[in-house]
Amino acid sequence: MFTDNEGLTSPNNLYVTDADGQISLSNLTPGAYVITETNAPEGYSLDSEAQTVTVRSGRTESVSFYDSELAILKILKRDAVSKQPLADAEFTVTTADGTRLGDNNGLFITDFDGTATVTDLQPNSAVIVAESSSPAGYVMNATPKSVIVRSGTVNSLVFDDEPKTTLIVHKYVSGTRNEPLAGVEFKVTDSKGNVRGMNNGVYYTDASGDFMVTGLDLGLTVTVRETKTVDGYMLDGTPHGVFCQGKLSRDIFGNCAFNTSVMCFVISLSRYGCMGRLNTLAQSRCVTKQSAFSLSVAENAPCVCMGFG
Repeated sequence: MFTDNEGLTSPNNLYVTDADGQISLSNLTPGAYVITETNAPEGYSLDSEAQTVTVRSGRTESVSFYDSELAILKILKRDAVSKQPLADAEFTVTTADGTRLGDNNGLFITDFDGTATVTDLQPNSAVIVAESSSPAGYVMNATPKSVIVRSGTVNSLVFDDEPKTTLIVHKYVSGTRNEPLAGVEFKVTDSKGNVRGMNNGVYYTDASGDFMVTGLDLGLTVTVRETKTVDGYMLDGTPHGVFCQGKLSRDIFGNCAFNTSVMCFVISLSRYGCMGRLNTLAQSRCVTKQSAFSLSVAENAPCVCMGFG
């Protein structure tokens, strides 16, 4: 509490309220005094109207100022599907006339619980909030929202971002129980032929036979094409069109190994020349190496084993 030190006023004419919200001045010279609030407590707007009081000898005069509690706005960012909070979403917050609020040029960023708090808002004023940057892997909600903020209550706005699609492509060996095939090369493009993802749209399957393309926009149609297979397997050159919807889209490619579908021409020699007949090698093992042809024997006759799809 600041007093006038028994009749002496403050050198700069400034006084601060005590814990009880009061300022007490004694032994003032009789006369008229003008009192103006110059700074409000944190979280309150000051009462800007000046008041005049006339001090008389032997009497106690009093004046009262009423500060309004400032409003608070909480912005919540969520995953549109799971409704889980999202950090690192950026928002621009302004008044109705475009004045940016806060001490960071109107920029507010959600923290780990998906919220950003805007304080010291004038009660009964309009506040406009626009998402300026979405978290990684999400489509930005570009529609601004407005709210009339009130003091003494919870003011809130909720923004839901749709997750971008992750495409998972699985490669397996045909004729097996989903045996994965690693090292197969694919290329991913959109409907206009533009490559999608890193490395110029080229991906390779991992040990699980999979590769992933992340950050695809919802509603986008991409084309996945196998461009190079591994030795001993047939290329599946058929392009697959995938419509991106939801958080995950899947596509599956099967590869026939040369030794999973093998036919053999058995050449029988006779004095009348060579005659061929088609025979499937059920017992003999035909193995290809680097997509070359291998030799095998069936029914004690010379055989040339060729790989077919």
